[in-house]
Amino acid sequence: MLLDDLVEDALLVIVAQLLLLKHKGDLANLASTSRKIRDLCSPILFSRCVTTCSGRRGIPPESIRPFVHHLTYLGRLMVDYEDTFGPELPYLPELRAVTFNGCNFCDIPWAAFKRCLALPNVTSITFEPTTSFIGIFPAPDHDIMTLQPTLTAFTYNPDIWRALTKDPSRSAESPLETIPSRLADPYTTEYLSLSPLILQICDSVQSLTLPIEIAPWDRMVRLRWPELRRLCLSGQSPSQTVSSLLCAFINTLPRLTTLSVQLARKNGHRGRLSLLGPQHSRSFELRSLTLAYPDPNDTIFDIDSTFLTQLSLRDNPRYYYHLAFSDVARRWSAPILTSSECLSVLRRMDLPALHTLELVYETDGDDDDLLRHISISFPRLMHLELHRYRRDRAQVVPHTHIAGILASAVSLRTVNLNLDFHDEVRLYSEDMPGRARCKDVRDARGWELADIFEACRQLEYVAILTHGLSCSLWLQFHPRRCADPRYTAGSIDSPPLPRLPQMLPLAV
Repeated sequence: MLLDDLVEDALLVIVAQLLLLKHKGDLANLASTSRKIRDLCSPILFSRCVTTCSGRRGIPPESIRPFVHHLTYLGRLMVDYEDTFGPELPYLPELRAVTFNGCNFCDIPWAAFKRCLALPNVTSITFEPTTSFIGIFPAPDHDIMTLQPTLTAFTYNPDIWRALTKDPSRSAESPLETIPSRLADPYTTEYLSLSPLILQICDSVQSLTLPIEIAPWDRMVRLRWPELRRLCLSGQSPSQTVSSLLCAFINTLPRLTTLSVQLARKNGHRGRLSLLGPQHSRSFELRSLTLAYPDPNDTIFDIDSTFLTQLSLRDNPRYYYHLAFSDVARRWSAPILTSSECLSVLRRMDLPALHTLELVYETDGDDDDLLRHISISFPRLMHLELHRYRRDRAQVVPHTHIAGILASAVSLRTVNLNLDFHDEVRLYSEDMPGRARCKDVRDARGWELADIFEACRQLEYVAILTHGLSCSLWLQFHPRRCADPRYTAGSIDSPPLPRLPQMLPLAV
């Protein structure tokens, strides 16, 4: 039987499987087999397209224009491209989302950004973390008022490392010295540039992702945000005034279902993150909650968590950077929870629907009670990620004992374990013989863990965190019932640290 002879429903199943496996190249090959299959695949193949900021690729072919829903701009968007940017935009009637995926110190000319905002059909704009600096100048208040954008999603989330690479206090040794003085303070520039837009979209925005430093909180709390369901904040710990305004703002969001607040704690800022303080005035029905360095006594953990499906109590930046690099440890503190504090928080919350859990903690004695609570208290738990750090740096991690307890959670499908092994290779270490020895030990542990978690009938893999030459990533070990290859490289755990001279290893 030829592919052309299959009914459309069967072909759609094949297409869906290729998408699920993220094999877009295979989907393109499938589309080239016949006109019928090409017509079926084209709306999927061309729904997300990529172009350059320079405009040199020109106008797309007429045959694919109706299919383009999401357009990503690659590369630097410099003032040189201000006049040539976006020639394709008027020809994409179904375009809904625009993403800028550039590189550090890439200025976004206001005329180019305005071209996207002016399109009534574009409802989502995203700046990838690699596009970590916005140089719109001057502040475009008057233009924003005339445009009246109706964005439902706005994402600007530069990674935390820009506080090291773009710190104005280091101007003598930083690449910032090559940037005009008016851009020397990125937070001020971003605040002036983006706050008019943030305020203008208050009636329509459903998802908002921002560094906390650039949001005009004093004005945001006075507005209504009737559609806002997803709020994600990054950056560094704010002043007490901003913390109070943030608490007031969260209490004004009637439809909030996803809340993520991942703030690095500046050295000198004592304590942990307290979002709602000792009392709050609004009931929430969150589906997803992510907090870095939370205060275990915060009343955020007393809200109705019946519908919560995802919970993450974590760090930012990752604690293993604090252990490895003095520059990170000097700039930020890392008050991660202890194992007993994690247990206290989980016992306070009613989580019958929880299917994804991430915990970052330091052991303060025996953490068996915490592990047992995880394994028996969440009947729908499918995805578990633990970052378990040793308070006693000489401790040998009992990884098989830990796995034996967690394997009682038979509903688990994926398990990510950063167990802070005493013999793990150091972050970014170029000791290649040491890396080879570490790999042999790590692989042996991975297969041990995979065998123990065989008790979880739906398990897809157990992953161990490993520190590579340029990043930290998850290595996945699949159970025996899975097809080869049973050993695969997974995702990167966190944005890689810039390799700067200041990143000196801590003394052992």
